[in-house]
Order: sequence, then structure tokens, then C-alpha cells
Amino acid sequence: MKQKLFSSLLLFFILGNIFLFAQFPAPLSSGNYWIWEDENGVRRKTTILDTTVIINDKPYFMYQTDEEFTDTFRYLRFDSKDSLYYVFSKIDTYPNTESPYYKVGWEIGDTIEYYPENAPGEYLSWVESTYETNVFGTKMTVREIRSDYKGLLTQTSLWADEIGRLYEDTEGYIYYVLKGCVINGKVYGDTNYVTSVEEDDVTEMKYELYQNYPNPFNPTTNIEYSVPSTEYVSLKVFDILGREVAALVNEQKSAGNYKVNFNASNLSSGVYIYRLQVNDFVTSKKMMLIK
Repeated sequence: MKQKLFSSLLLFFILGNIFLFAQFPAPLSSGNYWIWEDENGVRRKTTILDTTVIINDKPYFMYQTDEEFTDTFRYLRFDSKDSLYYVFSKIDTYPNTESPYYKVGWEIGDTIEYYPENAPGEYLSWVESTYETNVFGTKMTVREIRSDYKGLLTQTSLWADEIGRLYEDTEGYIYYVLKGCVINGKVYGDTNYVTSVEEDDVTEMKYELYQNYPNPFNPTTNIEYSVPSTEYVSLKVFDILGREVAALVNEQKSAGNYKVNFNASNLSSGVYIYRLQVNDFVTSKKMMLIK
């Protein structure tokens, strides 16, 4: 009964929101970068840094998203022996664990198992179909990759060996689309990326509450919001029954964009709702904690 209830909550969460997955890039080379656009039209930039680290005698690239280090997933490598890209996780559900996330030349029917030592058979990805098409004016073979999480949800993504992930959705809800990238100095698509707000555009700022990331999460996640003027701001977290479990912000804030880290280490797995209230403006979103 408990598992059935949890599954129902998970499906409820899927239908109401976008699952947020890390944007593991490929191919890996210093200076490569990708411009992603999410379902709200917001663009994010992922860049391979000119820095490598050695972990367990293996060299990893570090990557950065939106000028901030991604704390959970920041070490990537490519193994030419098995043609697999790997991510090394330090503070994920399975800490200090390496897992594959894409295979060059992946064929229909081939399967990749994530975290095979920690959660055998629970996280699987496979090639559903392949086709040739023009991507940013270049002919490429595109692979449709399906991923399954414990049989509860499926994720679909499109990949090309030359430039990596092109698109991703979960249960039909689009999370992000690749708008452009620079790979080994070659420009593909639209690489326009605005990192700051011009002075003339300040008046266009409005109340916004963004989807948390990562999502699902364990046990920490980030919540971003915006206010257009100096206001008294309330940001709270509630469980699925409407009971308040955390007050993240309860003070006056100047106009600007803000990010809050939410630690749910003392909470149980399930769906939670976070709500932003500024005067008469009230909005909320759902997030999922999986331990």
C-alpha cells in the first residue's frame, strides 16, 4: 500500500511539473559549450572548463553551468576503450560513484545501466531508434534514447555523437532543447546567451518562481525566484497535505534575482510544494525528494 501511494504521488508530480535532469554534455573538450532553452524560454549555458582532475587514477573534465559550479555532477570523462561517457558523482544519492551516461555509436537494442553496483536494474537507458537528419545545417545520425527509472517513469532524449544531447523530455513534458553550441571551435546553431540584465531592461523584471534543481533531489536542491522591487518576501515549503515543513525566506528583499538552498535531510521521500508570496502575488511549484 505504501509503495502504491508513493507511485501515485510520483505520477501526480510528473503530470504537474517537469522533471529536472542534469545536462551531462558531450563531446568533452576544453572550451566546448552548449546553450539550452527550458520550457519557460530561459537559456542556460554549460561549459567544459580548462581544468582536469584525477580521481581513482582516471582523468576527468570539470564543467560549469551558468557561471556556477554544479556541485552534484561536475566530473566527466570519455573512455575510448568502451566508447562510453562517464559522470563521477560526489554528493548524489550514490556518492563517489561513476556511472555511464552515453555511448558513441550506440546501436538499437544496446542498454546502459546507471549505478550498476549500487542499484542494479533500477536505472536503464537504451536506443529506441536512429535516423539521419540535418542538425544546425549539418547531416548527423540522431539517436532516440529512452530511460527508465524503476518502472515508474520514462525519459526521452535525442543525441548526436557530434554535438551531444539535443532534446530531453519526461513523460511528454519538454525540459530543454539545445539551441546551439561550440564544439572544438565550430559553431552550431544559435549560441546567443544573455548573462546579465541591461540597465534599460530593469523595468521588465517581474515576479518569478522557477523550477527547483536538481529535481528529483536528495537531500538538497536550489530554488530561484525574482522580485521587481523592494518587497517583503515569503518562501515556504509544504508537504502534500498542506502542512508547512520549512520557511526559507521571510524578510524584505530588494529588486533582483535570488537563489535559496533547501536541505530536506530531515524529511521523508515524497512530493513537496514550495510557495512564493509577495503581497498579493502567490505562486507555487512541486518538487520531489527521493531518498
